[in-house]
Amino acid sequence: MTAAVAGVGVEMAGGTVGGREESAEPAPGPSEGVTPLMYACQQGRDHTVRQIIHRKPSSVQERDRTGKTALHYCVENQTLSCIDQVVEAEKGLIGARDEDGYTPLHLATIAGNKAVVQYLLGRGADVKAVDNEKHTAVHWATVCGEVELLEMLIEAGADASTPDLHGAYPLHYAAQVSV
Repeated sequence: MTAAVAGVGVEMAGGTVGGREESAEPAPGPSEGVTPLMYACQQGRDHTVRQIIHRKPSSVQERDRTGKTALHYCVENQTLSCIDQVVEAEKGLIGARDEDGYTPLHLATIAGNKAVVQYLLGRGADVKAVDNEKHTAVHWATVCGEVELLEMLIEAGADASTPDLHGAYPLHYAAQVSV
C-alpha cells in the first residue's frame, strides 16, 4: 500500500518506509484513523517522522479513532529520536490521554521501556496521572513486574499508596505477580 504523505511517498506493508525494507504486516490504515506519522512512529522510522513533521507540522496533533497521538505510537518502541521529534514539535503531547486514559508514560511503562520512561519523566510527564481505571504508572510497573521502572517512578515522585478504581493498591498487584 502506498500513502502519499504531504508530498512524501511512503510504501507500507511489504514495501519500504524511509528507504528501508519492511515486513508484510498489515499496515494500520485510515479505517482506524492511523495516520502515516503514527505508523512511522510505531515502526521507529525517524527519517520518515522528520519528513512528515517538516512537511505537515499539524500532523503531530492528530488522533486515531482510539484517541492515540503519534507520541502514543512512538513510546511503544525504543526509538528515542522519533519520540524526541514528536515532543519537540508538540510538547503538550506528553500528557495526552487516549480513550482509555492512557498517557504516553502509561504505555511506555507497560512496554517496559526504561529509556523512554526516563525520557518522559525528564520532559515533565505526570507520574501521578491515572487512566480510566485509576491506574497510575506505578500500578502498571507493578503488574508488569518492572521493578526498575517502579523504583524510577517512585524516585520521580509517584505515589505507591494510591488505590485504583477497584480499591486495589500497587501492593495488592505485587502480591499477585510476585514483584
